[in-house]
Amino acid sequence: MNTTNLTRTLAIAAPTLLFVLAGAAMGQAPADGQPPAADGGQAPVKTTVHRKVIGGPTVLAFKQFTVEQIVPFLVETTGKVVMPMQDVMTRKITVINDAPIPREQALDLVYMALLQNNVAVIETETTITLRDVADWTIKPRLLAVPGVAHVIVFGGSVRQIQILPDLQRLAAYNLTLTEVSDAARAALAVRGAGFVETAEQRVLIESPALGQALVSVRNQVPIRLRDVAQIKVAAALRFGDSLVQGKPGVLLSLTSQYGVNTLATTRAVESALAELKLALEAQGIEVYAGLHRPANFIERALADMQHALAVAAVLILVVLYLFLRDVRVALIAFTAIPLSLLAAVLVMHSLGQTLNTMTLGGFAVALGVLVDDAVIGIENILRRLRQNAASAMPLPRLDVIREASLEVRGPVIYATAVVIAVFLPALFTSSVQGHFIGPLALAFSMAVIASLIVAMTTTPALCALFLRAHDAPLQSAWLEWLKRWQMRAMLRVDARFGIVGGTLLVLVAASCVLLPLFGGTFMPEFREGHFVLQVSSALPGTSLDQMLDVGRRISAEVLKLPYVQSVEQQVGRAALSEDTWGPHRSELHVELKPQADVDQGVAQEELRRILQGYPGVQSEVMTFL
Repeated sequence: MNTTNLTRTLAIAAPTLLFVLAGAAMGQAPADGQPPAADGGQAPVKTTVHRKVIGGPTVLAFKQFTVEQIVPFLVETTGKVVMPMQDVMTRKITVINDAPIPREQALDLVYMALLQNNVAVIETETTITLRDVADWTIKPRLLAVPGVAHVIVFGGSVRQIQILPDLQRLAAYNLTLTEVSDAARAALAVRGAGFVETAEQRVLIESPALGQALVSVRNQVPIRLRDVAQIKVAAALRFGDSLVQGKPGVLLSLTSQYGVNTLATTRAVESALAELKLALEAQGIEVYAGLHRPANFIERALADMQHALAVAAVLILVVLYLFLRDVRVALIAFTAIPLSLLAAVLVMHSLGQTLNTMTLGGFAVALGVLVDDAVIGIENILRRLRQNAASAMPLPRLDVIREASLEVRGPVIYATAVVIAVFLPALFTSSVQGHFIGPLALAFSMAVIASLIVAMTTTPALCALFLRAHDAPLQSAWLEWLKRWQMRAMLRVDARFGIVGGTLLVLVAASCVLLPLFGGTFMPEFREGHFVLQVSSALPGTSLDQMLDVGRRISAEVLKLPYVQSVEQQVGRAALSEDTWGPHRSELHVELKPQADVDQGVAQEELRRILQGYPGVQSEVMTFL
């Protein structure tokens, strides 16, 4: 193999190898919707549990007691107190749930919502049983999913053992509430009763039931807890509730761990729910996995960015052909785009970055810059080849290509350095804006640096391999006319430099004056197909049932809209929740159908119109992000 063939092979093999390596890196690079926030936190995931109602909405009635009556005698549990082993498991899991959870994002959870899933579970049994399923079947399994930091259960009825003393019997037996409380507390302690060993068998001794607990002895007659109090399993007092599709339900809100990938965690949660599906269906429970899935917004954003990259690449190729007027020349220049992007992907992958909307946005911004260096080099090579062909003593073709490439190397490097310098402040900014824009600036810079390397190495080699002296086409008449027009314009500007410079200074000053008058927001308004309806009573202290009734009517109206897929409402607050709302505050999440052909601005105005029909209600309609 001679030197020319070896050079040709290396010039083709090097870009091919880069394509292969970068393609493998893109396959392994994690995809995400947007970069980590200032503290690296990610978006939450939401899950919903909902009760199936046959024949219409179900009204659940609970007997109400004052706090003074029931607090000393409430023994709270989420499982049936039947055997001591279940008591052990109840207390053990309670301790686990009270343990510190992994660090999660605090403030930005409300705004980012890039890792949030809403799932509804509907069943035919009581909301107490439904809450048990959510607490003891679904929640532990979701907490075991890698990347899930926190699960908040919202709504349903918490199972309680309620001891309701009969005050007349207490007075007859001369007993106090303290004695009843002490007896109940002692009976619920986890302790084994032991066993009796005989010659043939071992007999286990079970602890007595709660009603058999000894309170006191009067006249040598034992007085047991069931003699002076009513013992039952009932629902705990609620300080929050939820509706799904306008029916009673339970909502599980999942928050991702610090720094995890949103899409990967979402898919892991969906896989865990799929494992539970058969067991839940056996109990009459149906799982809805799409009430609100913010991963849809992430996937849609990534798909839109990829589509934009592809369209932009095609347009650039067309423009290159129109100006360079040669297919091979245009393809050589166009090669700088995929090589630069794939090289940047390799570097980003090695730095641990994800392919999110900001990094893809950086690549999209860089598309027009990536071919600049290559076009400058190719255009100078073609110009030198034309001049060399017209010369009386032409030089060797490779010498002409080498000298033409070296002529523009300095200006190309300086121009690239200036472009990158514009994005350097974003890379070193520690504010929230810097963390948000930083990945875009990094992706842009990596792609531009890669394009510079490609323009100085691969592009001249491809020109040497695929261009000949007769391949340098003459410029078209319209390009020659544009060059002459540009030259005349530059001469006029140079002749009136003072006037032009003064005009530019006036325009810059006017821009600086008008800049503070422009409105500004931290993030643009997203159209992710999901709306949040803040609905609160104008009167603090409004009951849960009243707010649920309002939410039920709002849900019915919203579900009549042909482009709405689901509605869920949260009223009040949940245990361990970040929101400390009273019962008069609520929030509805409205998910639009993915295939709905509706302008989201129109949908938002329609939702506002529905809320305006409820006097005495303060409302606001916004997007989730």
